[in-house]
Amino acid sequence: MAIARKAAPFALVLTFLFVAVSSTAGAVSLPLKAEKDNPGGSGTAALENGKISIRAEGLRPNGVYTVW
Repeated sequence: MAIARKAAPFALVLTFLFVAVSSTAGAVSLPLKAEKDNPGGSGTAALENGKISIRAEGLRPNGVYTVW
């Protein structure tokens, strides 16, 4: 049950990106913001021509991160 609860926001973001790209011909770009655990992190998630591109900086090496 906990895994499904954690995966639901990720699936929601991917669904949003898919719908946004399907309805428009242009690129979609979403800013990624840091939480209190890692305040120096930032980046963008972009969807263009059916491809997802995620750029991030200020993250710890070998860390595990989620997208909400």
